[in-house]
Amino acid sequence: MKKSIIFFASVLLLLAFVACGTSKKVSNDELGKEIGTSKAHQTWANDPSSRAIGNGMHFREQAAINIAELQARGALARKIATAVKYAGREEFGKDEIFTEKGQSFGSASDQSASFDDRVEALSSQVVSNAEVMEISRYKKGNQYNVYVCVGYSGGKKEIVENAFNVLNQAISDDLKQKLRRDRDKVIKDIEESFMK
Repeated sequence: MKKSIIFFASVLLLLAFVACGTSKKVSNDELGKEIGTSKAHQTWANDPSSRAIGNGMHFREQAAINIAELQARGALARKIATAVKYAGREEFGKDEIFTEKGQSFGSASDQSASFDDRVEALSSQVVSNAEVMEISRYKKGNQYNVYVCVGYSGGKKEIVENAFNVLNQAISDDLKQKLRRDRDKVIKDIEESFMK
């Protein structure tokens, strides 16, 4: 017993030592020479609920920008999908969202996957109209390190409206009437999800 306590204590100390050694601040020297604006992180931090940031590295600048933008759009799509899934399950419950006119389709896991797949596909389509808000470029040697912030100029209101539209498209026709009737509650659930 005593040996196991000593063993676990030494493992914890080792992990703490390693973690402290690897957490260091990144300086501009490590990122490389700045060749453009450096506001992507600041822009994202001003409204993180309706924006996302991505990072791309490549020896061609445009390729690095494209990689970072794709990463940011993917993160924004996941943010919207998560909010829609949360609001859908809060509003309709797990059983109701997977049935139509009293008939269930497939197993419960098939139904859940189908709803989740529709939400994720629709969320990916919705972020195509998000705009690039800021790009930060760094160069070190022949390598570009780029950060791209994407989001909606309408802020939280626009992203919540887009998430509501995704939910509306992902559910059955039977549930759409209930969704329109309870719109304010659903919008509140979506906003709550973005704040988490």
